[in-house]
Amino acid sequence: MNLFGFDRLSIRQKLTRIIMSVSASVLILASVGFVVYDVSTTRTALEDELTVLATMTGDNCQAALQFDDAAGAREVLSSLGRKRTVLHAAVLKPSSDVFAEYRRTDFTGSNDSLFGDGTFWFEDHVTAVRTISAFEKPIGAILIRSDLSPINDKLRQDLFTVGVLLIGALLAALLLASRLQRAITGPIADLAETARSVSETKDYNVQAPVHHNDEIGNLTRAFNEMLGEIRGRENKLQTYQNHLEELVSERTKELESAKEEAEKANRLKSQFLANMSHELRTPMNSILGFSNLLTKSEDSKVKDFAETISRSGKRLMKLIDDVLDLAKVEAGKVRIQKEFFRTKNLQSIRETLEPLWRGKPIEFSVEFDEHLPPVICSDENKIIQILTNLVSNAIKFTSKGFIRIRCNYRPDDHALQFTVQDSGIGIKPEHLESVFEEFYQIDSKHRGMGSGLGLAISKQIVRALGGRIWVESEFGSGTTFGFTVDVGEQPSEEVLQSLEAGADTGSAVFESEEVRSVGWILIAEDEPANQKLFHELLRGFTYTIVENGQQALDICRREKPALVLMDVMMPVLNGEEALHRIRSDESLKDLTVIAITAKAMLGDKEHLIRAGFDDYLAKPVDDRALLSILHKYGVTRSQPGKSAMPTVKPLEDEEMEARLRELRKTKFFQSKEIKQSLEVLLSRATNEHRPKIEALLAKFRKREEDGFYRDVDDLLRHYSSGSEKP
Repeated sequence: MNLFGFDRLSIRQKLTRIIMSVSASVLILASVGFVVYDVSTTRTALEDELTVLATMTGDNCQAALQFDDAAGAREVLSSLGRKRTVLHAAVLKPSSDVFAEYRRTDFTGSNDSLFGDGTFWFEDHVTAVRTISAFEKPIGAILIRSDLSPINDKLRQDLFTVGVLLIGALLAALLLASRLQRAITGPIADLAETARSVSETKDYNVQAPVHHNDEIGNLTRAFNEMLGEIRGRENKLQTYQNHLEELVSERTKELESAKEEAEKANRLKSQFLANMSHELRTPMNSILGFSNLLTKSEDSKVKDFAETISRSGKRLMKLIDDVLDLAKVEAGKVRIQKEFFRTKNLQSIRETLEPLWRGKPIEFSVEFDEHLPPVICSDENKIIQILTNLVSNAIKFTSKGFIRIRCNYRPDDHALQFTVQDSGIGIKPEHLESVFEEFYQIDSKHRGMGSGLGLAISKQIVRALGGRIWVESEFGSGTTFGFTVDVGEQPSEEVLQSLEAGADTGSAVFESEEVRSVGWILIAEDEPANQKLFHELLRGFTYTIVENGQQALDICRREKPALVLMDVMMPVLNGEEALHRIRSDESLKDLTVIAITAKAMLGDKEHLIRAGFDDYLAKPVDDRALLSILHKYGVTRSQPGKSAMPTVKPLEDEEMEARLRELRKTKFFQSKEIKQSLEVLLSRATNEHRPKIEALLAKFRKREEDGFYRDVDDLLRHYSSGSEKP
């Protein structure tokens, strides 16, 4: 309530106003009732008086009407002049003609006749009409008009009296209110003063006086009890503070001890995960490597056995990766690296997933909303990982039909929504709530086709990306998995311009103004099985294999190799320390050193790149990945009959086509990789095609993205058609 600043008034003023308001309201209502009653009574009396007067006067004029004695009737009417309130009186014939009348000199009203007994009220007068009868037959009527001065006088008198009484009553009420409210406001004021004193002095020994045994008295006693309770707690607090330093010291030691134990456990868990990753991947490197080599055997049985070993090894590797991923999720080691990237990069998911469904009668489609923002902020690799898990899951349960990936933009919450729909066997309703649980597999027929961890890991990653994941399915009719990813608002113009200018957001890439010539490779690897694998993988290359980082360092100092493949965990001198000493040597600081390691935990690659390695390959090493990275840095197979380090020869058509295809897949913002690929092509192109490569390089420098990829496609068509010639 804030009427006229009521909430800002003191309690005394509020009580006074309330009492005065109530008193005034009651007195005004009573006064109005009194005046209305008095005026109504006066009006009734006047009406009765006129009725009696008209009846008596009419009776006196009866004889005059019978004998047509107008003078006698006037004489009777003139007697009404003694009554000062009568304005006009008239005796009327049955024809409404005036037989006789009396009119006060100052009355100028009309002489309209009224018939029918009754009293009629007008604005400034009242009229009484009575029928005059003889022998029960009407012979005329009498009309008497009176002014309203008695009522007006009474009203004025009543108003004056009521006004005087009202003012007197209100003054008396004000006097009483100002005195009586002290019985309430006095104790409250004392209580407020005590509270203020306690607040300022912090002296809880003060007691507020109790005046009455009412609600305010109860409130005061409760306040005093509260002060006593606070006083007791203050004493306890003082006692506690005296020993606080002791307690803090003890608790600090306990917390430090607990923190050290937790950090130790966390370090041990992280070390265990890293060691498990390394120890599991190291033997898998030789298993998968040799099985891949055996798949090229001409013996069908050997090839079949090798393919079986390779498939089983890859399944085991996937299980290892899933278990380690889950352990990283539970340990809080999954880090999301959000950065701006082009949404069209996600469209490469089709090429990424093509090997999973190739050979099956499945229609595979990828649909991206045309209204997608050109640039978003999220973790591109994590989105690809989620989609890969969902599509792999769909392929397992879809023998034929279709698998569709859709991506839409939700501008209201700045999110991308992905759906993976299949026409597979579907999921029973009772299993829907369990599909995201760890190691859960809904169908015994398909057990062993996966670890049962892909969906659980995807759920954790989606949550870390600020989205949610769900599943919808009708048993026998297919399944739809969906998830959202928060991509934030659109980037600033500076970010867009940076992407347009080709800012490199990829991993660290070797950059050199000159393309490396064919040269020998130094390999530092302590595992004998992996040494044998490198012997097979690097047939046709010139290479040397050593067992530790110290041997690698000594050889680098004696004779600089074209490229070093360095294992990280080795005896005598590990890979990181060997790299540090190589970078510290002025003559070796530009040497290309690539880490080949079983350390494949999240962040290991970034750590090794920051440590100074030029690139990174995780074990188990795929032969195609190894050859690709060697080509990337310009190291190719030696030719028989030539020296170990021959000059660069022109690329064959097949090699040119392969390099152009790699260039076509490279994203335009990865400027360093495109630049290096173009320089390799330019240095090894034939005289016929050198102008076309130079034109490509010119368009790249001018940032003409569409024209650049169009020319690449033209060159690809040329080499494709050329390779088909006999």
